[in-house]
Amino acid sequence: MLAGLGQGSSNGPSGWHSICELIMAAYRELNPEGCKWMNPAATIEVLVWLAGFVDDVVKFLGFLDQCPWEEALQATQNAYQSWQKLLTATGGSLSLAKSSYTMVFWTVDKRTNTF
Repeated sequence: MLAGLGQGSSNGPSGWHSICELIMAAYRELNPEGCKWMNPAATIEVLVWLAGFVDDVVKFLGFLDQCPWEEALQATQNAYQSWQKLLTATGGSLSLAKSSYTMVFWTVDKRTNTF
């Protein structure tokens, strides 16, 4: 009996890694803005799109201060839809039970230059 790349398959981790790298690269092409993280002193800057462990993937999106929350929510929905389409192309699917999003807003106190 042939086994797929699911749990318990001896070639599952390396096989899924090969597929995941391809769909993560495609996701970056579909969502080129990524999310820029910067420390408060602006001395370190990191651009991220996704972080994944096996089949659990976290998507990161960043928005400028003047971005209306409705626009941010629509961009979040678009990002999830692109990821769902990529998973479907591999024969997988997005598990809605395991899907969620968190929106974090903060502002800089201009007097103290802190968040």
